[in-house]
Amino acid sequence: MKRILVFTNSKDATADVVMNLATNIECIRFDSDKIQSSNISFDCVGGGQCDAIWYRRPFEFTIKSKTVETFVCQQEWEEIVWNYFLQYPQEKWINYPTRNWYADRKIVQLQQAPFFGLPVPQWIVSAKKVEIKRFIQKNGDSLVKPLSTGYIPFGRNLYHIYSTPIKDVDLIFAKNCPTLVQRIIDKRYDVRTLFVDGKTLFFKLESKNLDVRMDEMKDVKYDVIKPPRKIADSYNKFIRFFGLRFCTSDFVVDKKGNWFFLENNANGNWAWLEEHFPGLVVNHFVNSIKV
Repeated sequence: MKRILVFTNSKDATADVVMNLATNIECIRFDSDKIQSSNISFDCVGGGQCDAIWYRRPFEFTIKSKTVETFVCQQEWEEIVWNYFLQYPQEKWINYPTRNWYADRKIVQLQQAPFFGLPVPQWIVSAKKVEIKRFIQKNGDSLVKPLSTGYIPFGRNLYHIYSTPIKDVDLIFAKNCPTLVQRIIDKRYDVRTLFVDGKTLFFKLESKNLDVRMDEMKDVKYDVIKPPRKIADSYNKFIRFFGLRFCTSDFVVDKKGNWFFLENNANGNWAWLEEHFPGLVVNHFVNSIKV
């Protein structure tokens, strides 16, 4: 039986789904926000007895310290946890943290994808309004999207930034903020992938919205599809370049059937797909892990 160490936080819904539904696997969970109260043995964590470390999202919801003493204590706990976890060799991580960091850089993704045979929509990143206007005049209808993340926790609120059609009036923010602009693809549907150790599920997402995440995805229609062989082969080469064992990626398919790579999420969420394909998604994740 595979033994997986889940390195995450107590609010991680994706880890919850795997812990509750996965079979033929032993999961040991370590929640970073419960370090001091954790009863997990560091002998197990540091002793190499697990087949893989699933690096989810540790330290994402760290509680702010109210005193210098609690701050120092928290820092020391985090340091000892990282030192123990890093005793595992890189090949056991899904994924190793520095590989996640590199693979999540969107400009790098857009630059590298065409080298491996993955077409991308025309794009530009600029903080100059005149350059963005020139791009739109040349390429037609375009959208703006964030470079870092579309989910912004600020204070007690969580804000969403969607891919949005850009108009001249919207360009005012480009004066102070680097802006990623892409040509809008006349799409037939979107595609979301779930890649685990060389095996990939491709999910077709049909939506009337430019960004399928809008309206809480309530009108999205789902299906499992097979991509063109060329796209599948190119995608595998692209993922190997970044050295990833796991990722989720987004594509868009136009009305002529052409595929365009949009972005890769080295540590993306995927458990919401289990609701639409009970058993398929979790089993794919668990069974694809090589030990």
